Amino acid sequence: QALELALGACVFRYDIFGPDGQSGAVPDGWLCPIVPIYCQVSSLDFSGVKKARGDLDPAQLALVLEAEGPLHEMAIGYLTHIDTRKGIWFAQSVSLAQRQARVLNQYRPGCALAVHGEMAKEEKDEARKALEVGDIQTLVNCDLYTEGANLPWVSDVVPPFTLSRRRFMQAIGRTTRPYGPGLADLQKEKLDPDTID
Repeated sequence: QALELALGACVFRYDIFGPDGQSGAVPDGWLCPIVPIYCQVSSLDFSGVKKARGDLDPAQLALVLEAEGPLHEMAIGYLTHIDTRKGIWFAQSVSLAQRQARVLNQYRPGCALAVHGEMAKEEKDEARKALEVGDIQTLVNCDLYTEGANLPWVSDVVPPFTLSRRRFMQAIGRTTRPYGPGLADLQKEKLDPDTID
């Protein structure tokens, strides 16, 4: 859409689902279908969170998300859903990433690591590798894997609490790339979505 605004006309458009529902990136096999799972978290109350610079106020949001009730409710809902799959969790702050990983590990010991930009590159690489090989199940990250991160072996995502459609979709996009035997790199041929795990 930005290109269309700049040029005055759409040069190329390839949607997730085409207008006919039979074409687009998912039906054509280039993206995996998105299956939303909702978790009821009764202790979350966003009524006191105001907008700041077009998104939720970070300080007010932290007060809501870092309370013990929501941390535990979100962890239980997530672990109930994820089963044995691998996931990535987007946290709004380093503190929230660390606290959420701690709570996840209380319910399923050794399942989660927190990663953030203040860590040494070696530590971040080790955590990512631990998720890839299955030593852990979830990376709780603070804005490390939003853009350009290729995590094809991750199937589940907890997106950030945000009003930004772009930020939300960037997070969701970490789990929409097809992956399976021989699919680690972009394929030149059309993929059959029914054969992708």
